[in-house]
Amino acid sequence: MNQRRTPRVAARTTIAAIVLSVGASGAFAQQLSGEITAVVYPDWDFFADAADQFMEDNPGTSINIEPVSGGNDYFPGLPRTLATDNAPDITVLQVGVAGIWEGVVESGVLMDISDVWEKEGLAEAYLPALVSSYSTDDGERLAVNAGINWVGLVYYNKDMFEELGIEAPDAGRIASDEKLKEMTQALADAGKTPLAMPISGFRSTGWLVQQAMTSSCGTEWMQRIETAWQEGATPQARYTDPCAVEALERIVADWGKAGIYGKSAQTVTREIGQTLFFTETAGMYVSGSWEVSAILAADLPFEAGWFLLPSMSAEDTTLQLAAIDGIGIAANSDNPELAKAFLAFLSTPEFQSTMSSYSRNTGRTDVELDRSSVPPLAMSQFEALDTMMGQTQPNTLTHVELRDRVATGWQEILIGQATAEDVASDLEAISEKLRGN
Repeated sequence: MNQRRTPRVAARTTIAAIVLSVGASGAFAQQLSGEITAVVYPDWDFFADAADQFMEDNPGTSINIEPVSGGNDYFPGLPRTLATDNAPDITVLQVGVAGIWEGVVESGVLMDISDVWEKEGLAEAYLPALVSSYSTDDGERLAVNAGINWVGLVYYNKDMFEELGIEAPDAGRIASDEKLKEMTQALADAGKTPLAMPISGFRSTGWLVQQAMTSSCGTEWMQRIETAWQEGATPQARYTDPCAVEALERIVADWGKAGIYGKSAQTVTREIGQTLFFTETAGMYVSGSWEVSAILAADLPFEAGWFLLPSMSAEDTTLQLAAIDGIGIAANSDNPELAKAFLAFLSTPEFQSTMSSYSRNTGRTDVELDRSSVPPLAMSQFEALDTMMGQTQPNTLTHVELRDRVATGWQEILIGQATAEDVASDLEAISEKLRGN
């Protein structure tokens, strides 16, 4: 069954309604002109459509969009990139990610856009968790949110499952490890990679470890571990706690030995994983809610569904909130008035009300979901949030050094170079170093 991309008609919002006139702050001009360059993810259709609409409403303006290069390596390099003469005016940001965001903030390469926040009432409209992570200690606002996502989803090929007689808990949760292994064996017997898991060069390993450790140790434990690495902290949770080691042992070592991730799993990147799933070489694929747009755009020859992996001992597995996608303006932008006006346009309730049609959820709490515009695959995720959503903090508190060690440790466990206990000990050692105790 084909899932065709749903046509979107963005709400028409005249520029008069969303651009600040010259006031006490002098932050915006009524007459906009010139051009700006924006570097964002290449699959951000909402951004491209917003730019087209904005330029249509503002003759004489031009927004040139360029794709991010270097993947996650782009973001630690922003203090250098944005300080150059060739810096983009607007850039995608990973807001609040511990170990990266502080360096960007302290470098001073981003413009304070508090006037955009004030104009659009974002401090009142955003989820409280967003307001917290998008505000600096000095009270500056250096980004607007580009939509929130949830991670830890497993997409699956419904047609393939039906042909092989595999029952799946569509928009639900796999009942047990035994059931997951039965599904895996059926797919492997058919010559398929059971679960395409992006392990190399991507942080999906961190999502599943957070999901599994939360399920194994409980939400309160996870909230404690996310800040246990901070300087001077007295840890109330440790990665060497038995429940944490058990989670690593189960989802990496045990599931790896069971063949759930297929052969040479440690080499699978995001691009390879997606290709394996889209070409029906793999029956399942780990990703986030943003994947719906890619699935629809690819016009796949099969219907896709989703579910969550099995729960562990303490709590059910849940969807994990990811709120890091932000957009900011370089402090040395040659056209800050145009850049601010465009971010204000993106942040309006009118445009944000269209975000669900791109399978993205707005960070604003004053925008109602337009169900008629939401693709069914995305709608099933929206509808599951009430009962399957995990903790509401923005999933950015775990330091990037810990995330990266999870990724490399996952690979080492799969090929027998380390045990779950080894990786847990390394994670605790990194936490101890960061604490400075």
